Amino acid sequence: MKLYKLKFLLIIILIILIAIPFLPYKMPERDRYEYDNLIRLEIKCHEWSGGPKVIDGQEHLDRFLDTLPDKTISRDTVNLIGNTPFKSISTFRQGIPSYSEFVVYGEFKEGYSRFNEVSFDVKEWYPKNKYVTLYDSMIFYKLKIYPILIIIIILSILASLHVSTK
Repeated sequence: MKLYKLKFLLIIILIILIAIPFLPYKMPERDRYEYDNLIRLEIKCHEWSGGPKVIDGQEHLDRFLDTLPDKTISRDTVNLIGNTPFKSISTFRQGIPSYSEFVVYGEFKEGYSRFNEVSFDVKEWYPKNKYVTLYDSMIFYKLKIYPILIIIIILSILASLHVSTK
């Protein structure tokens, strides 16, 4: 009877380990948050060179660019610095940008990127449409947790229990 309880417990652990990578790491913005003195931009990341394109909040970018003496700065893209999604999502480090639209809160900073874009210091960010899974987070990436490896280990434990009972 104890062997059945152990197998049941291992199956539950296996199901939990399979589900963990698909849990949300960062949820989309439900309501527009009001951060004190922070600018809200909706951006879309390109897969080619250049910074993220500003989808919503263009008026904030235009207002800031009008205060600068250099008029050759890009008026539709920004250089993200600070707490950017690129530092938190592992797929960008791997070169697979599976998430492309974000809402970022922050402020414009003086200084330009190599693509002649104004810098936007991100304080907080949210995915635009779909949530970011735990598997795609840098936390999961840095821990080097591979779900398939964990599943194989648990299945081999189950197989050894099955063999030991015969």
